[in-house]
Amino acid sequence: MGVLLLGTACPGVPRPLEAPQVELRDVSLAEDPNRSLLFSWNVTNPNSRTVSVRAVDWEVSVGGKARARGRVSLEALVGPRASLELVAKAPLGPGLWEGLLAEASRGSARAHGIVHFFSTAGDRGSMFEWVGELAQGSNSKRRLSPAPSEE
Repeated sequence: MGVLLLGTACPGVPRPLEAPQVELRDVSLAEDPNRSLLFSWNVTNPNSRTVSVRAVDWEVSVGGKARARGRVSLEALVGPRASLELVAKAPLGPGLWEGLLAEASRGSARAHGIVHFFSTAGDRGSMFEWVGELAQGSNSKRRLSPAPSEE
């Protein structure tokens, strides 16, 4: 006697979260009181549910050597099948900022890391990498993505 199995989706179990696509568009040294790195990403959510951006772990290298790394906490929502420009500042302090500026003038920089997402279907990370000129200032005015309030 044969057994016939039919594959059906359980209505109460959400599909696994597909990794959002992340493209790091620009990294620059912002002249603000904190002497920060300014990151700008394009984030595309391929899922049928909203995802929340929680944090970004990043590292910047110049001349093949890691020069700065850190984590930026964020609070941004990317709607279903939508895209968003995500911008964040990572404070460096004057000494590290000036050192990066001096080294960047001698060659290209590399930035890489992971953007952390959360949804009702679980957590997911998307990797990014960028190689280019680490310029002082920003090429365009950007709206910063808000960080969660610290209570």
